Amino acid sequence: MISETVVVSQAQSDAPATTIDHAAAYYHYTLARMYAAKVTKSHDPEDANKAIENYRAAIKADPEAAMISDELAKFERAGRSPVRLSPISPTPLPPKNAK
Repeated sequence: MISETVVVSQAQSDAPATTIDHAAAYYHYTLARMYAAKVTKSHDPEDANKAIENYRAAIKADPEAAMISDELAKFERAGRSPVRLSPISPTPLPPKNAK
């Protein structure tokens, strides 16, 4: 029984530790909110892209903050995003009406 406990603890210690940068996450989240607010008034695709970029940077800095992912999804679902995103990859897809 003791040897099983040792194996489990060794396996857990081998896992890479995820570092969370709360300051960077908050910074990018704040910028994303600012650009998202600008999009509602200006409808500028560049502001929408900057909002998405900053939401993604915030998620990268703090992957455990589900609120940020949720807000990015709501932003894109609201149709404020000028790009379509693949559900598998965060790489933009060509517009639906592009030939």
